[in-house]
Amino acid sequence: MKKFQHELGEAVTLISGEAGKVIARAEYLEATPSYYIRYVTAQGELTERWWGAEAIGPNDAAPVAGAGAAGA
Repeated sequence: MKKFQHELGEAVTLISGEAGKVIARAEYLEATPSYYIRYVTAQGELTERWWGAEAIGPNDAAPVAGAGAAGA
């Protein structure tokens, strides 16, 4: 059984419309998996945040400038 929908390093699209990259993921006993996404906000700011699996859309994201940089 596959535990995670998204792989580390995978480009994803958030339900907010922003595109980013999975840089960490967490598995819980009684909750859906969460993903730590590095992405550029609509205001152009590079940020990182935990998102629940339900907040991540289809894997049709374009590469994000700066999203692969080490240490945001």
